[in-house]
Amino acid sequence: MRVFFLGLLFVFLSAFPALAAPNSLFGRFVGVLRHEKIQKDQLAKLDFIVSREGGAATDWQLVAVLTLHFGDFKSGEYMAYHFDNVRYTPKTNTFIFDQPDQEATILSREFSPEKFVGEFHSNFGGKVGKLILAKEGAAAPELPLIEPVGGEYRGKCSDIDTIVQLETYRSTDDTSRIGNPFASYRIKGQLGTNDGAECGFSTERMCLTGLFQSGVYNFYKERLTLFGKSKNWVCSTTTDGLICDGCVLKRTSAEKKEPRSLTPPTSKSLISDAAPGPLALPADITSLEGEYRGLLHHEYLDRYQSASMNLVAYQAPDSTPEKPQVRMSAVATLNFGDEDGAESLAYRFAERSYP
Repeated sequence: MRVFFLGLLFVFLSAFPALAAPNSLFGRFVGVLRHEKIQKDQLAKLDFIVSREGGAATDWQLVAVLTLHFGDFKSGEYMAYHFDNVRYTPKTNTFIFDQPDQEATILSREFSPEKFVGEFHSNFGGKVGKLILAKEGAAAPELPLIEPVGGEYRGKCSDIDTIVQLETYRSTDDTSRIGNPFASYRIKGQLGTNDGAECGFSTERMCLTGLFQSGVYNFYKERLTLFGKSKNWVCSTTTDGLICDGCVLKRTSAEKKEPRSLTPPTSKSLISDAAPGPLALPADITSLEGEYRGLLHHEYLDRYQSASMNLVAYQAPDSTPEKPQVRMSAVATLNFGDEDGAESLAYRFAERSYP
């Protein structure tokens, strides 16, 4: 989904000699992150939002969101990196995506309105590989994909039939500080075995023999660690499944079912999705204030969500009659149900100059 709110933090880009105008980068680039060490591809999409900050033709702002998917684009497992401090260095013709609260850094010297190639560096994996993206369209992986963690796996452990069921779900806990790049997810699971003994009045049923309360997944090294009360498992992820403490387990759930979805799920919005245009004309402060109502379009679900934004405009402390300066702050609200419902989320944005 795409959200455009005043108050997003942007960084100023003074010149773009390699591009006719930076708003040619506006939109979505789709492709892969090629992991050089493990020789795997990971589906990726990079969304750019470009806007103007001042009156000069070179006063551009740039913010970007990179999403890495596990499995294909239909998978519910993904990592998102938000860059509101994208910088451009004219001397070296380089885009730099880097900020302290994100564990990834991207450097790009190959970009055009139709193509974006960048080096991807991680706090956990060092130099991981290359982002190879093209404007819109479908991804074209050339190597096996990094698959999702969640699913069902079956195999043998010491000649004993074994099943492992893993579940992943989004978490608000920040576990990246303890060495888990799969920080947005919690992992839980259960272990079942059938050694021929009776279980539930049957010798053909799997017996529940263990629970995994949590897990840590370093996908840069294909290493999955599962923590349980009775035992911990250290696993290597493979294209087909898991290898855990000598147990070879094959995925039996449908996460890899063909055909794979290599295009991000999108739906055309009834709301215009135009690139940034000319600056709004200067206006009286009081004419800018007020509540603005509209809709947020969720591309994946093809659903609309009631939204509103409250703007407050005021003279900056250093404003003078000769050089008037206006500041604005904003609070946006997303509603669940109608706009008068009791469930909502509110977002407060940092103040910024106008125009």
